[in-house]
Amino acid sequence: MLTVHHTAGITYRSKCLTEPKAQRFARCLEANARFSDITLCRSNRAKSDTCWFVSFRPVSEERQAQMFSKQQMSREERALTEGSAYVWALDKDAGRAFWWLMSASGEVYELDLRGRSCSCPDYVYRCQGNGLECKHSQALRHGLGAFADFEPVPEPRQPRQPREPSPIPADAITELDAHFDGLDAYDHWARCGKCGSLTEPRELDHFRGHCANCWVGIDDACARIG
Repeated sequence: MLTVHHTAGITYRSKCLTEPKAQRFARCLEANARFSDITLCRSNRAKSDTCWFVSFRPVSEERQAQMFSKQQMSREERALTEGSAYVWALDKDAGRAFWWLMSASGEVYELDLRGRSCSCPDYVYRCQGNGLECKHSQALRHGLGAFADFEPVPEPRQPRQPREPSPIPADAITELDAHFDGLDAYDHWARCGKCGSLTEPRELDHFRGHCANCWVGIDDACARIG
């Protein structure tokens, strides 16, 4: 029998046996190089002496992949069968948004927005840690059931890559050099009384404390008033 456990993983297990029979079966498996992770276990549910079983796993990676596929496919089939009866409600008031799910049996579970985790026993005790999705996550992935307050969840944006600085054109560099060369020709500079930009002292004297640009604006305003 194929079984899943959140710590043991996906394994085969024998039917319940008496302890001597389970021990003999375990020794047979240990002698076979095709099997590994052989464990003798006792069932807590069985009431009689027939309460022992053996779990084991095939060594073949291909066979392990088939076991995983079989487990996931069975959950997807149940999602497609039962999912139309699910009712989803988006909860946005708990500090983090998540889905409430009422299943066909009336049980209520909690799933994260993208269905990556679920509070159902199958996910908690079997799927979690083994890479499997429970039937509820599968149903959410396929959009099955009735949705209340449904809002599509946007995909996270990729961080923008920093842009390389654009090279300064050669003519702009020449213009800047000429500007700063002109500034060095004076021992001190004065600020325009209107815009606060640095300018030559003689320019301020000529335009009554303003730079040439601001004085042109004042002249225009006076011409419109006159």
